[in-house]
Amino acid sequence: MRATNSTRASAATRQAPRSSAVSLAGAALMWLTRLMTREPRSSTLPAPQPMSFGFALRSAALRARTAIVTRRLGWRHLRPGTVLRAVEKSLCLETGDMLQTLAYIRVVDIRIEPLLRMEWEPTYGVEECQHEGLSDHPILCVPTAYVEFFCRLYGCDPSTFVTRIQFEYLPQAEADLYALAANRAAAWQDDSRGAPESS
Repeated sequence: MRATNSTRASAATRQAPRSSAVSLAGAALMWLTRLMTREPRSSTLPAPQPMSFGFALRSAALRARTAIVTRRLGWRHLRPGTVLRAVEKSLCLETGDMLQTLAYIRVVDIRIEPLLRMEWEPTYGVEECQHEGLSDHPILCVPTAYVEFFCRLYGCDPSTFVTRIQFEYLPQAEADLYALAANRAAAWQDDSRGAPESS
């Protein structure tokens, strides 16, 4: 009889940790459930949005879809296939200003080359000015003028290696999906700031 009681006590002792673990798991599940119910009314988190890519000086070319190339300092982390949100101005926004979307674009090609190549190879330079959407510009359609302008704008010299980014425009249906996602993300952020926490 004593052996039987001892066996039962031992079994109860072994079950105690298991019961404690179940209780802790249940408590954690309840905590997570309560945490999730405290989210704003727009509880679906927004999808990640494409990076904004400014085209302040060539917004008309982006709207007309005549620009398919841009040169920048940096941005070497981009890869073909990356989708970007082309905006009219991405820096120095004043209070209350909103990003104006020009288009959604997809990177096609990335290469690093000296800016001076546009002067070394005149035919290439003229073609690149056209690809930059500057064929109708009275001054910047000339490669030497473009190089000089770029150097003034970015504070570099013609021998600087720049990032040449070639891109394409997303089909309208695909661009509309990104625009819809951006609107939902903005609504979710507004709701997050204004919605009271549930008790």
